[in-house]
Amino acid sequence: NARLKMDGHEDREFRRQLLSYLRKQLTKDAQGVPILSDLKIVDSQNNVLIQLADMVAGTVRRFAEQEKPDASEYRALIAHRIENIWNFG
Repeated sequence: NARLKMDGHEDREFRRQLLSYLRKQLTKDAQGVPILSDLKIVDSQNNVLIQLADMVAGTVRRFAEQEKPDASEYRALIAHRIENIWNFG
């Protein structure tokens, strides 16, 4: 019964397709219990939790890509909160 809110900067058609896909994929777990009870795309300008998630994701990405010399400093600020990181590609 999770509630999922996502930052929505993409175009309307992309958002519609994404919501449709996620609703189909995340309807029920192996026991038939609903995974998602609510799924919304929101504007991060109006939601501080979405802003925080975006900042943390950006920090992890910056560290993974090592694109800037201060990447380790930013990651160190959140390191005590990181439980695991999945690396793709």
